[in-house]
Formats: sequence, C-alpha cells, structure tokens
Amino acid sequence: MSKNKIKDLHDMVKENYENDTYSRDYSYHGPYAHNDEKGRDKYRQDKSNGHIKIWYYAPFIRILNKIVGGRMQEIVDFLNGYRYEKKENK
Repeated sequence: MSKNKIKDLHDMVKENYENDTYSRDYSYHGPYAHNDEKGRDKYRQDKSNGHIKIWYYAPFIRILNKIVGGRMQEIVDFLNGYRYEKKENK
C-alpha cells in the first residue's frame, strides 16, 4: 500500500471519528455463536477445497482483542470455530 493511500485512509478514519461516525457501542455482549458457526463452516469449505488455512496471527488477535476491550470478539469467535472444527476433523 502506498504512503498516499495510507494517509488518505488515516485522514478518512480521523474525519469520521471526529464527526462521531463511529458512535456504535463496541463492548462485548456475550458469545457470538453465529461467528463460531461461520468459522466452522469456513473450515469445512476450505477442507473440501483443499486449502486449509493456518492462522499464524490468531494469538496476536486474541491479545489485541483483550487490549481493545473485546472489540474484535467476533473475529476471535470465528477463529475459535475454525480451530474447533479443525480439531474435530483430524
């Protein structure tokens, strides 16, 4: 990504933040079972296509999720579902 595109993206996010565009409540309200299921479905799809992914960055995302107060919980649930289904199908 070029420096200009990154700067443009930064400027857009900053402007939206300052205008309260991001006023959604991002607090975690419980397990997102549908994301866990999406992760399981994605694993089954990847397995049938022969392209099983190894999520090397999953521990980083879990740590980052704790730092940002659960705002990335949907992604963590997806990865957990993917990993669970992978273990079940060994």
